[in-house]
Amino acid sequence: MTYQRFAETAPTVLMPSARFLKFRMEMSDNTGIYVIDSTPLRVSMNLRIPRHKVFKDIAQRGESSTGRFYGFRLHMVINHVGRLMSVHISAGDFDDR
Repeated sequence: MTYQRFAETAPTVLMPSARFLKFRMEMSDNTGIYVIDSTPLRVSMNLRIPRHKVFKDIAQRGESSTGRFYGFRLHMVINHVGRLMSVHISAGDFDDR
């Protein structure tokens, strides 16, 4: 997939995806037992960070258990049954605690 194709399709996919996630979160039961974890969303290889222009003002350098990265963090909260409770995307340098 080329960047041009991604830029054309991203706006049409973003809102339905957000609605689906919101629907899944509303259907989840509040059980009182939750698990939270985060994963890096890399937007560029480390060698190309100075040339990266798409997320230049909002992506940040971060560190995960697998090494350093440039991009965002996806935080998810699930209950003990495995149902999605909450989703949050932050800059890569956001601390998990």
